[in-house]
Amino acid sequence: MMNEENENLTNENEIAATQDQVVNELENDLTKPDLKDQSAEEAEEEVSQEDLEGIKKESEQTSLSIEEKTDDTENENSETEQKQEKQEIPQIDYSTLSKEELVSKSAMLAAEATASEERINFRYLDDQVSKIREFIDAFTEKERKEARQKYEESATSDEEKEGFSFQQDDLTGTFYENFKAIKEAKRNHYQKLESEKQSNLKKKQAIIEELRLLTDTSKPSELSRKGEFDRVKEIQSEFKNIGYVPMQEADEIYRNYKALLDLFYNQKSQERELLALDRQRNLEAKTSIVARAEELLNYDKINDAVNELNRLHQEYKRIGPVPRADREELWERFKVASDKIYDARREYAENFKAQLEENMKLKQDLCLKVEEFVSFDTDRIRDWNNKTQELVELQKQWDSIGPAPREVAKNLNKQFWDNFKAFFNNKSKFFEKLDAARDENLIKKQELIKQAEALKESTDWDTAANTLKRLQSEWREIGHVPEKQREVVYQQFKGAADYFFERRRNRYKEQDAAYEENLKQKQEICTQIEELAKAKSNDTKKLQELHLKFHEIGFVPRKDIRNIQDRFDEVNAAFMKNSELSNEEEQTFHFKTQAKAIKKNPKMAGDFKQSENKLKRKITDLENEINLWQNNIEFFAKSKTADKLREEFNEKIAKAKSEIAAIQNQIKILTTPPKEEKVEEKKTEEVIAETETPKTESEN
Repeated sequence: MMNEENENLTNENEIAATQDQVVNELENDLTKPDLKDQSAEEAEEEVSQEDLEGIKKESEQTSLSIEEKTDDTENENSETEQKQEKQEIPQIDYSTLSKEELVSKSAMLAAEATASEERINFRYLDDQVSKIREFIDAFTEKERKEARQKYEESATSDEEKEGFSFQQDDLTGTFYENFKAIKEAKRNHYQKLESEKQSNLKKKQAIIEELRLLTDTSKPSELSRKGEFDRVKEIQSEFKNIGYVPMQEADEIYRNYKALLDLFYNQKSQERELLALDRQRNLEAKTSIVARAEELLNYDKINDAVNELNRLHQEYKRIGPVPRADREELWERFKVASDKIYDARREYAENFKAQLEENMKLKQDLCLKVEEFVSFDTDRIRDWNNKTQELVELQKQWDSIGPAPREVAKNLNKQFWDNFKAFFNNKSKFFEKLDAARDENLIKKQELIKQAEALKESTDWDTAANTLKRLQSEWREIGHVPEKQREVVYQQFKGAADYFFERRRNRYKEQDAAYEENLKQKQEICTQIEELAKAKSNDTKKLQELHLKFHEIGFVPRKDIRNIQDRFDEVNAAFMKNSELSNEEEQTFHFKTQAKAIKKNPKMAGDFKQSENKLKRKITDLENEINLWQNNIEFFAKSKTADKLREEFNEKIAKAKSEIAAIQNQIKILTTPPKEEKVEEKKTEEVIAETETPKTESEN
C-alpha cells in the first residue's frame, strides 16, 4: 500500500507541473487592468445631497432618541433590574433547608455578588440573603432556647440559672460574614455606576469639543470632506453608545450636541453646491474616454487593444467624480467594453484553473474527512472494521480525482496519507490495550455489584437510595467489560438495585391512599362552590371558608395536581361571574382570602413575605413614576398645548396616587393580625370607595 501511495504522489506532482506551466503561459500573455468599480471609488470620495439629507435625518432621529432618554436615565438601572428579576429569579423554598445548607446558599450568593461579571442582579441577591437571614435567625433562636433549657435543667439554684449566656456557633458567624459581603458588594456596585456616569460625561464633553472644532471655519480641518462626514457619523455612533450621564448634566449635553450637528450639516450643504459645477466638467471628460474604449472593440490586434485600454483606465481614474445620476451608467458602459475585450482570451485559462480549483476542493474535503479518523476510538472490534472499510472507500475516491494546483498539491498529499497511516497505527494499539482494559473494568464492576447486593435489604431508605444512585453513576463511568460477561454483570447489578427500589415503592402505598382521600375532599369542596355559583350566591363568607379548607387539605396524587387546581379555578370563576360582586369587591375578596391562607399555614411564610415585598416594590415604582411626571410638568411652557399635557400628567398622577392608596390597604390586610380582621373589613371597604378613580371624559 505504501508503494502505491508513493507512485500516486509522483504522478500527481508531474501532472500538476505540466498543467501549471500551461496556465502561467496564458497569464503571461494577458495583462488585465484593475476593473474595480470606479463609481464605488468615487462614492467613497464624496457625499451627495441625498446622502447628506439621509445622514442628517438619521442624526435628527438619533438626537430625538437621546432627548427622550435624558428624562429617565435615573430609573433605567432599576427598571432593568426589575425586568431581570421577573425573568431570572428562581423560586426557592428555604424552609426545607438545614442550617448548613442555608449557610452554603449564602456563600454561593456572596460568591456571585463578588464575581467579576458585569451584570449581577444585586436586588435579587439582597432579597435572597435577607430571606435566608430570617431562617438563620430562627435556627439561632431555637438553639438559644434549647441551650437555656438545658442550662436551667442542669442548674441547682435560681442564682445559678441567672448566669446563663449564649454564644452563636461558627455557622451563624459565617453566614453574617457572607451577608456583610453581599451588602458591601451591592454598595460598591452602585458607587461604580455613579463613577461611570461621571466618566461618560467627560467622554461626551470631549465629543462635543471635537464637533466644535469641525464646525470652526477659521481653522481648516486636516480631514477630507469625505473624512469629515465619516468622522461625524462615527461621533454619532460613539455618542449614542456612551452610557448615561448625571441627570443634571444630560439636558445641556444634548442641546450642545444637537446644535453643533445642525451647524455642521448646514455648512456642508453650502459646500456641495460649489462642487456640482466641477462634477459636470468631469462627466464630459469621462464620457469621451468611454467612447474611445468602445471603439477598441473594432481593433484586429487584441494585445494593442489591451494596452490602450490600460492607459484609458489610468486616465479615467485620474479624473474626479461625476454627478451621482450619471455615475453608474457611465461606469457600466466602460466596464462592458473592457469585459468584452478580455472574455475571449480569458475563457480557456479560467476553465482550466477552475478544474484545478475543483480538484483541490474535492481533495480538501477528503482530507477533512480522513482527519476525523485520527481521533476515532471505540472498544468494539466491529466498529473498527466498519471504520476501516469507510477509510478504504475514501482512498478510492482520492485516487479517482485529478491533480490540484501545484502550490497546494504536496501539502494535500502529505495531510491525507499522514492521517491515513495514523488511523491504522491507532487501530493496532487498540487491540493491544483492549483485553487489559476490559479485565480491569470487570473487576471494578464486580466490586460495585457487591456493594449493591449489600444494600438491597436495607431499611435506611434515603441513605441506601442515594448510595445506589451513586453506584449507578459510577457504573456508567466505568468502561466496557469483556463481551461474554457484559450482560451477566449488568443483570446482577440491575437486579440488586431494582429489588431495593421495588421494596421502597411498596412503602408508599399507604401514603398514596391518603393522597387519594385528600383528592376526594378537594373535589367535594369544588362541588360545593359549583352549587353556590349555580345558585348565583353572594355569600363570600361561605366561599372564603371553602377556600381556606381547600388550602388546608394536604397533598393529592401527582397526576391529579393540575386537574384539581384547574377545576378549583373554574368553579371560583363561575361563582364570581354569576355573583353581583363588583370588580373591587372581587379583588378585595381574593386578596383577603389569600392573606388568611398564608397566615394560617406556617409553611407559606415565604409566600407571605414575597407578596408583601411585591406590593412594596409596586408602590416604589408608582412613586418613581409620579416623581418623573412631576419633573416633566416643570419643563412645559405656558401654552395651550402645554396646558393639555399638564392636565394629562396630573390625571396620571392622581390615578397613580389612588392606586398607591389601594395597594397600601392591601398590605394592611396582609399584615393585620387575625383578631383585628373583622374591624379592618369595614375600614377596607371605605378605603376602596375613597380611592376609586373616577372615569375621565374620554373613558366615558
